[in-house]
Amino acid sequence: MNIGKLAAALQSGQVQGINIITHSGLNRYAVQVLPAGKAPFLLLTDNQKPCFWQSLGQLQATLRRRGIVPPTLKVTVAQDEVIGR
Repeated sequence: MNIGKLAAALQSGQVQGINIITHSGLNRYAVQVLPAGKAPFLLLTDNQKPCFWQSLGQLQATLRRRGIVPPTLKVTVAQDEVIGR
């Protein structure tokens, strides 16, 4: 799914929500799409490759221009889960 179809999918209920995700140290952000009853996947470009943004503000502005309210960024650090913090 590309960003052009995301707003319609959210309004129709095909997509339950989205998450903003990042990997530590990569300095780029992506949108994880949460479809109803299916496995999550990354938002794609028109060329069917994962879509990445260089800043959180840039990603949020892109979503707002499409009429999508951006979610807040939730940070999960895998290393903390492994060592029991």
